[in-house]
Amino acid sequence: PGQASRLLLAAGSIDSAEAARIGLVELVAADAAAAVDALADAICANSGESVAVLKRAIGLAGAGHRRDEEQDRRFDSMFGSDDLRERLAALRPGR
Repeated sequence: PGQASRLLLAAGSIDSAEAARIGLVELVAADAAAAVDALADAICANSGESVAVLKRAIGLAGAGHRRDEEQDRRFDSMFGSDDLRERLAALRPGR
């Protein structure tokens, strides 16, 4: 909030490197469209269930929940999934 307040109240401007340094942006890229496509491709390469479980975990953590039994159950169930086995197998040398 401090950095954003300073910029808003003083009508300041900063470049992308400074925005990244102070945490207002997470990614700086010369080709924004290509960076967005690469990020979307990386997310879409994951199973829908794993993305859903991780998004829920992020939301719970952001809301201050330290423990959630349903989240724990869903997260644990992913470790026995065929999807995870296939993805781990693809990472092994020789494949």
